[in-house]
Order: sequence, then structure tokens, then C-alpha cells
Amino acid sequence: MAKPHFKDKRNKNAAKPASPAEEPSIQASPGNLAPNIVPTGEFQGFTRLGRKHILLIFGMVILVNLFFFPANKHLISHQIQYDPSYQFSKQSILSVLNTKKPDLILLGNSMVGRGIHEAYFNHLSQTPSVILAPGGAASAWWYLAMKNIIPYATPKPKVIALFFRDNYLTYPTFRVSDDFKSRLDVICERDEPLLDKIAYMNRLSDSEYALKQNWPLYQKRDAFVKNIDSHIKKMVAALFATRNPNMPDSAIAHVFADSQMNPEIFTKYIDKYEKNNQQELGDFNVQLSNSFLPEIIRLAKENGIQLVFIRVKRRPYNEPNFVEPKELTAYIAQLTAYFKTQQIPFIDFSYDKRLNLSHYSDGDHMNTDSGLKLFTEISAEALEPILAKELGAKPEKVADRHWK
Repeated sequence: MAKPHFKDKRNKNAAKPASPAEEPSIQASPGNLAPNIVPTGEFQGFTRLGRKHILLIFGMVILVNLFFFPANKHLISHQIQYDPSYQFSKQSILSVLNTKKPDLILLGNSMVGRGIHEAYFNHLSQTPSVILAPGGAASAWWYLAMKNIIPYATPKPKVIALFFRDNYLTYPTFRVSDDFKSRLDVICERDEPLLDKIAYMNRLSDSEYALKQNWPLYQKRDAFVKNIDSHIKKMVAALFATRNPNMPDSAIAHVFADSQMNPEIFTKYIDKYEKNNQQELGDFNVQLSNSFLPEIIRLAKENGIQLVFIRVKRRPYNEPNFVEPKELTAYIAQLTAYFKTQQIPFIDFSYDKRLNLSHYSDGDHMNTDSGLKLFTEISAEALEPILAKELGAKPEKVADRHWK
């Protein structure tokens, strides 16, 4: 059979393909690029449609900002929605103070809330006392409590013992942002110029300051986040056929409570967080003027309240070989001298050998058995002479003391 013949329709004059060895190299240059390809480094402008989109977005941003116009020249907003029954709202705290009528308030944070047993302390000291120590509270919270809550209690307490760690009295930006800000907002007045200046404005760069002062939408971003979060939680609550909007918060608080955490892992996390957020230990006298400490002392004196400052002992990792950093020792020496000039008692438990690692649970918190019992006892003991002087209190004898 004859081999079929296919007509070659190719252009016989076309150049033969070059072999790999003969193939010329092609280098991109403005001269040999296709007209619709823009060389790197050159920009030929937006297309007509692109310009329309940009103008549309820009116009929408302006309209949204006009909706929130004018900008709040106080820069920091403290107006938030919250449940008045929240344990540490102004109303709730005042209700407790007016009901219990304490002569002594133990002010602090979870170092006190988880370190002192209120009923046992009252029994030991024979002094009506209340613990006011929300978790995570720091100097900004203590200042607001001294300014906006405690002076309005009926009657006012006669003594306040403020428990703190190391240099936290002159660390005004510690725990004032994120979730901690909402805890401050619930005890704020509408305008808090000193809080804004010391806790927030000093941390802003020039560009952030300009945005906060002149861009309303930028000021509202935290409120937007909280509203979105609130709506999501309401939808979750609806899925479980409950009308209680606080159900998700209660569930989250229960699941992620400190008591539910692995103590070792939680302790490492806390140490890492505080190390990353630690303020440099500088000269105490320099830090003092830019802190809430002078105002806390002024408010106490103005309201006829005797202040006592108590430094708690942090988790004793390396005892008996622990050596305090020289910078911290110098800082505490200056702090002690300052308290003397203000005629304010200062109690320091940092080197108290009665407290050892066996008394701690996670982080710097006391455990709920031996640690809670011991720290309650030594706190009552240390405060005995001050309470006797200020209140004429007669504490129980050691033989009459009963734990729980």
C-alpha cells in the first residue's frame, strides 16, 4: 500500500527553529517589551476605573468619619456599656462598703484577693475589714478607686493597706490597655485628665497622637471591637436557648479561671508576660513625678485616711540563694525614704523567711491552704500596731485564733 501523502502547509520560507545552542538570549528592556507590560520601577498611573474606586473608598471614609464628628478632644473615651451588677463596678463596690462599713480596706490585686482570707483576717485583727482586690489591678485602678469610690463610702474607712509588688507603684502604664482598660472604664468619671495623661498619652507617638486628636473613627475603634464582641456573644447565647447575655462571659471565666490552669505552665506564662511588659528600673525620684503615687497619697490625706503600703513577696524561686537586683534594691531604698518623708508606714515582706515556695500555687499567688492561712496571719500581725494606734483595735491572742 502506498504511503499516504500529506501536503505540507507550513510556510517554506519560515526560519527554522534555532537549536538550544543557537538560540539567542533575550533580555528584558523597555525597547523590546510588549506595549502593555510596565517595566519594573515605572508607574504609568491609575486607570479610569481604578481612580473611581479610590475616590469612592476615600468618600466613604469621609462620610463615616463625619457620622462620628467631631472628634473627642479628650482623646481617650471611658464611656462603655457594662452590667451595673458587675462585682467591681462603682455601684457594686459602694454597695459592699456601705453595707459592711469597714474601718480597714485591704487594697490590691489577686496577690491579696487570693492571699488573704477576709473572714479569718477580721477574726484575727478584730477589725471590720473588706478586701478590694480585682485581679490584674495596678496603680491606675488603685488611683481611680481612691478618687471615685472610697471617698463616697458611708462612713469612710479609717485605714487603707495597699499591697503592691516591687516598682509597680510608679509604673502607671502597667495593665491599662486591652481588657484591663474596660475594668478601669467602669470606675471612671466621664473625663479623667490625669489618667489619660499619665497612663495613655505618654505612650503615644506623634502620629498616634495626631490620629487620636483629629480622627473620630480612630478614636472609636475600641468601641467597635467591643460591640462586635458583644453581638457575637449574644448570638452564642441565643444558640443555647438562654436570654442571659452574660452566659458566654461566665462560661469563659469558668473555663479559663486561674484555678483551672496547670500551675507550672501558668507560672511560666505569667513570668514571660511580666518580663515583656516590665518597666525599666530607673531612678525612683524621676519616675515618681510621672506616676499616680503622689495623687494616691494626696487623696488619702484629703479624706482623713491613714495609708499603709505593703510590699508582697514574689515567688521565691532560688531561695536561699536569691539575690535582689541592685537596681531594685536602690529603688526600694528611695521608695522607703519617700514614705518616711510622707509619714506613711511601709511593711516589706520580700525577705520574710516564713514564706517559702511551698506556700505558692501559680505565679506569685498563695495556695488556698497553707499559703492563704500564713499570709493572712502575718499580714494581720504586721498591721496590729497600726490598727491599735488608729482604731484602738485589740487583736485576738494567738491561742484564740481559728483558721476557717
